[in-house]
Amino acid sequence: YRSLGLLPVKKANFFPLFWSAYISSFTKKNILSSFEATGIWPIDQSVVTKKFQPSTPPQESRDTASSHLSPSDWQRMERLLKDIVKKGTNKIVKKLKAEATFHSPRSLKKGRAEQAAKDKAEAVEQLKKAKIKKLRAANKLYNKKIAQEKREKREKDKVAKEKEKAAKARRKADKKADRDRQKALQTSQAGKRKASRPLPRQQKR
Repeated sequence: YRSLGLLPVKKANFFPLFWSAYISSFTKKNILSSFEATGIWPIDQSVVTKKFQPSTPPQESRDTASSHLSPSDWQRMERLLKDIVKKGTNKIVKKLKAEATFHSPRSLKKGRAEQAAKDKAEAVEQLKKAKIKKLRAANKLYNKKIAQEKREKREKDKVAKEKEKAAKARRKADKKADRDRQKALQTSQAGKRKASRPLPRQQKR
């Protein structure tokens, strides 16, 4: 009542709530009325037994029980109903005969053999399709593997070409450096030889 179901009831709140409900409900009037309603005191067996007594069905009125049709009317209705049922049954039988197909034992055996052959052919076809599907999957995987190997080979060839190109460039640079050193050395030696030659004497006039 205090929380209206919106707040949890804890142990500290339980006893005050319980005690107020207990005091308000366990009164002398309520206790006596409970004993009286169940037939305990004062003793009254009819409180229990009347619950097990069958209820009497309502009696039909004379107007509904009596029929306004004469015996001849009933006979006419019966004949009409039989004719309707007979005609409907004949139509149903004719329809079933028209739709039904009767087979001899030989034709039935032949039909079963044809059906078995058809089922076997379908099973073989399904197996064939499964094998083709499996082969396609394996071929796809193989092609994927080959493509991966080709890509790896191209990458390796590219790296090898780049290395070879770099090595060739280094060799070319080394050769050029050697030529430059040789040329510089030759120039230096030529200058030294020229410097070591004696100067020609000038003639007196």
